[in-house]
Amino acid sequence: MKNKIRPLTLFRIIMWASLALMILFLIFVIIAACTPFIFKDKQVVLIVLFTIFAVGFSISFVVSGNMIASEKRFIKQLVIENTYTLGHPTQFYNLDAFKLRVDRLSRKRGYINKTRYVVAFTPTGQDVSSNRGRDTILRSVNYRLTKYLNDLMAVSNKNAFDARQIVYGFSRGIFFFCLFTNDDSTVTKLINEISNECFRMVNEDKIKIWVQPFYGIKKMNKDESIVSAIEDALIARDHSEKNYESYTFFKETFINDDSTGSNRISRALENNEFVPYYQPKYSLKEHRFISCEALARWNSPEYGLVGPNKFIELAEKAGLLNAIDIRIFELAIKDISEGLKRGREVLPVSVNFSLYEFFSRNFFDIIMDTLKKYEVPPHYLEIEITETTSQVNKFLSLTVIKRLKSFGIRVLMDDFGVGYSQIDNIRQIPFDAMKIDKSFTDKMLTDVKTASIIKYLIELAHINDMEAIIEGVEIKEQVEALKKLKIDTVQGFYYSKPLPINEYNDLLKKQSEMKGAKR
Repeated sequence: MKNKIRPLTLFRIIMWASLALMILFLIFVIIAACTPFIFKDKQVVLIVLFTIFAVGFSISFVVSGNMIASEKRFIKQLVIENTYTLGHPTQFYNLDAFKLRVDRLSRKRGYINKTRYVVAFTPTGQDVSSNRGRDTILRSVNYRLTKYLNDLMAVSNKNAFDARQIVYGFSRGIFFFCLFTNDDSTVTKLINEISNECFRMVNEDKIKIWVQPFYGIKKMNKDESIVSAIEDALIARDHSEKNYESYTFFKETFINDDSTGSNRISRALENNEFVPYYQPKYSLKEHRFISCEALARWNSPEYGLVGPNKFIELAEKAGLLNAIDIRIFELAIKDISEGLKRGREVLPVSVNFSLYEFFSRNFFDIIMDTLKKYEVPPHYLEIEITETTSQVNKFLSLTVIKRLKSFGIRVLMDDFGVGYSQIDNIRQIPFDAMKIDKSFTDKMLTDVKTASIIKYLIELAHINDMEAIIEGVEIKEQVEALKKLKIDTVQGFYYSKPLPINEYNDLLKKQSEMKGAKR
């Protein structure tokens, strides 16, 4: 079902014509009331009425004809414009029509008391009007996605949104829509639906390029202009792409926040203040540490050692989260390289990457180039990605994971059980390990259902030839309970907190000495 843009509907044309006739008729009544003698002569009355209706009909005909011609020219212009920019004859509003339509609905009864959310996004995470966006394959993807979006936003969907609440448009590679609602979740539902459809199309067509929409959302103030809201939505969209986040709500701090926060993060990166802290993973079967996870810490001369919960927001504002992740990864590989050169015991290290980093075009190259640079064998690296990451684009997930595994790099499914988990996802994608989230560990001793779920997840991992790892183990009672459930590996403060590289090396040295003593 294609959306038909009708800025000037037949109803409105009839309304204007009727209004013109009514005005002329009122003029006649006023004249007649002022000059009663007119009614004495029926012939004069008929002539006057005929003249009024003839003039009124002529005016209405001319006005209606101009409106219809204007509408046809408008639609033809949109079709030509969208055929050129999108590849097929959609009737998306251009920017001017989008602003006009939003302003009109904002004054309409039933919409006045609703909040306006303006969303800006690109289906492939880049401007299709740019030179890069002219790539044949990429443009082909955008053509299919825009056809879907054109159809989707023209049809009501009870589960996510009502198409009558939406005005949408396209300009210079950017899609816009304005949603009239009083519920933030309605906006995110629509965003998720669009993204899921993009991923579905990619999976079905087996598209071998990265397709990931980035959204910027502006919750408009009552008296705010649509032009200002669009600008803010675009700023928020840029923040989403910089930070590899699906969507970002606009914050005044994006503009008003002085550069101190961003500059602090930039300087910290330049001065190598972000360092990895290593939290070991303990095997209950082998009774020793078998690997570790590299966690980001900010070793600030001004603030001391700062955890992620304190610097993540600053990094997001600066658009430097990705840079921090890459820095932690490189430093972790460098530390392994140093350990190998010095003949120390070295364990595989796992590094976390976000969904959007995992699917970025140069992800695999960054991984392999860094390993090659520091001469570290790939089997010393483990990559942790969330279950959500693997779900959004199963074809690409499978391709990337198989390629990593072919070089000996293990891939771990992180945070399994958090949010919406799919068991079928485990069967289809060859993960090496499943990490059960800390939220289960916290409740396992007090909630029988939680303990049963952990047992089920461990069995599920083993059935699929995966290592079962659980996070957040802090007390002996948890360890004893997990032994009975036949967990493979535990991670948490009970065995070790995250350690700086020198303390981590000391821990491994002690383990190596104990192993030698037993022999």
